[in-house]
Amino acid sequence: MNSEGIENIMNEFIYKKGSALFQCWQYKLDQGNPSLTVEGQPFRFYKKCIGLERYRTDCLTKDESQQYLLDGLPAEERIAYQRTSGDPNQFMGQLVVPVYEGKKLVGFIELTTHKPKKDYADEFLRLSSLLKREGLATKGLTV
Repeated sequence: MNSEGIENIMNEFIYKKGSALFQCWQYKLDQGNPSLTVEGQPFRFYKKCIGLERYRTDCLTKDESQQYLLDGLPAEERIAYQRTSGDPNQFMGQLVVPVYEGKKLVGFIELTTHKPKKDYADEFLRLSSLLKREGLATKGLTV
């Protein structure tokens, strides 16, 4: 994955609406088996909080976090996905955006917020624009 481009996006994307974690998942195929990792990938906290710090640790150490993305809409459909305040039992908000180099899926950018929002359309549009500027792409957001 274009780590310099992802770093540029991480440095320019600003979230001012509370606590959030912004991280990149690298996607790889190992003998046809997909895998994801945040290890060694860029990340950033906006107004740290204990819940998001724990989530980041889980992403680094637990297979369930990786499996969620691999089994869920973002990886299956390869489109952006959001978990909002309208989702039942949702205690954190989330926007997961696939990242493409050409037609090749190379990873996901995830924005997880301490409190879910009504929607993440504004954040998705900003990320799409930043990805395009760095020669990367994404696909539409599910509503």
